Amino acid sequence: EVREIGEELRLANTAAFTGTSLYAEKLRDQMVVFLRANNKYPDYLDVGIQVFHAMYDWHIHNRLPLVVGRSADGRYGLGFMFTRLILRPDAVPDFIGIAYDQRA
Repeated sequence: EVREIGEELRLANTAAFTGTSLYAEKLRDQMVVFLRANNKYPDYLDVGIQVFHAMYDWHIHNRLPLVVGRSADGRYGLGFMFTRLILRPDAVPDFIGIAYDQRA
């Protein structure tokens, strides 16, 4: 009986996860640096495949809408807060670049 209650609580907590992730915190750190210097959130932030997948999963897990797509140059992007995460498959998997705005 106690074991069953423990299992029910575990299942209830996994479905209601609204926490953050290590990558979300690191991404926010980069975004805050840009925000403080430019008084706005960055347009873009390059990330490696591990970060990209983790943030995709984070959106799914937290039941948040996904804003994904490909740009004209074929790069994959994922919206996170006010910034678009750009997948850099050539980078190390846990790469988080420096935030930037649209380049001319």
